[in-house]
Amino acid sequence: MTEKLKTLMREQADSVDFAAPDLDAMVVTGDRRVRRRRIGAAAGIAAVAAGVALVAPLLVPAQQTAVQPAAPVSGPLPVSWVTGTLLHEGDRSYDLGFRPLAYVATPQGYVLSDRDGTVWSWVDGELTEVGDTDPRDPHLVLDDETGHAAWVDGDGGAIDVLDQQRLRYDRHPVRDDLAGSDLIAVDGGTLWWEAAGGPRSLDPDTGDVERPDLAAGERLLDVQDGRLVMAGDVGLAVGRPDDRIEWSDTYGEYARLSRDGRWLVLEGEEPRVLDSVTGDRVPLDLDRGFATGYAWLDRGTVAVLAAEDDRAPAELWTCEVPGGACTRAAELDTFDALGGSFLLPVGEPMG
Repeated sequence: MTEKLKTLMREQADSVDFAAPDLDAMVVTGDRRVRRRRIGAAAGIAAVAAGVALVAPLLVPAQQTAVQPAAPVSGPLPVSWVTGTLLHEGDRSYDLGFRPLAYVATPQGYVLSDRDGTVWSWVDGELTEVGDTDPRDPHLVLDDETGHAAWVDGDGGAIDVLDQQRLRYDRHPVRDDLAGSDLIAVDGGTLWWEAAGGPRSLDPDTGDVERPDLAAGERLLDVQDGRLVMAGDVGLAVGRPDDRIEWSDTYGEYARLSRDGRWLVLEGEEPRVLDSVTGDRVPLDLDRGFATGYAWLDRGTVAVLAAEDDRAPAELWTCEVPGGACTRAAELDTFDALGGSFLLPVGEPMG
């Protein structure tokens, strides 16, 4: 999530204003997070014949059936948030019995990581322990196409992919010399993670590993429907091997593509949604002193965190893209009152 928002949650609202963000100050914390957000990326993914032979042995496919896709994700995800031990979904609240450190929403429920690194599956009020991850810096990822969740296990030696519908997961061990690799995204079952020397992708069905061509100074932020989001020193880009669109002087360290890869939402002080086909900016009918998009609820609905000013109640909105109409989904407490117990389903800690 945005460093501006993390700072806001840490330092409380009375010491934060909504001035234009200092891009140079947006430095992420934690060794693994730094690695995750400084990876290079390519306009296209190309398997290099000699390179694949060298890279493939680095990651060992799981000795079990490859991940089978669940029913395609079609319905909208609910608006949700966490305060302390409470999981909120619309006007309903559920006491989890622990304080999550990070979580993601899935078509079936939620996947959460606690402060001990335990990963939990929550479906219809029932919690099931499903694994473990780094308690210092959890990073949970949702595959929008299959509805599966994924994470790097606690010792960094494997990537786990959870089919919450069937409540089972496949484990993809990583060789010892790649321990500490970090997951970037899961796109249609393909795993994207950071390893020594840059990002890799793994097709669990075939075991094929590909290494993207690295564009100098670019970092990979997201992958969706085969399209890569890349951030560089001169701006932002979305691309495929035969298609790339760029926005110069557009920056951000957090970006998410919609399920079909058409729309891109970026962090910021005001909502920024871009059309990845035309390059146009999509205006949203939301007039707030601070607002940032953070997740896609379906193919054309983006969730936005907003506030009138730094002392006003925080609000959650849903906005339709490309129409731009916005509806307030929830009014929360002030950022000062929410403090460090507040989470959104972005898969990372927020303060």
